[in-house]
Amino acid sequence: MSEKEFNEVINTQNPVLVSITSRYCDPCFLQKMVIEKVKKNIGKRIFIISIDADDFPDLAKKHNAITRPALLLYDKGELIWEQKDILTTDQVIEIVLEKTF
Repeated sequence: MSEKEFNEVINTQNPVLVSITSRYCDPCFLQKMVIEKVKKNIGKRIFIISIDADDFPDLAKKHNAITRPALLLYDKGELIWEQKDILTTDQVIEIVLEKTF
């Protein structure tokens, strides 16, 4: 995903949750499972994208997500929340709903 494509996605009218992980990062594996559960619960209310830092290192570096997973929440292109550690599914859902609805 190019920077231009990333910006197009986050600048939509809907909130966008971005998950940046790496296939070589153990905590990232846990985040991937959390994001799948988040998608099942509120995936119709927000747009969720997953980015692999190994495939898109420039995006990962820009968001300081090279060595650990990151969650970024955008609303109309503005970063309104970010997390660099693992949260539970319920915590992510609560934060997303609190910040966007």
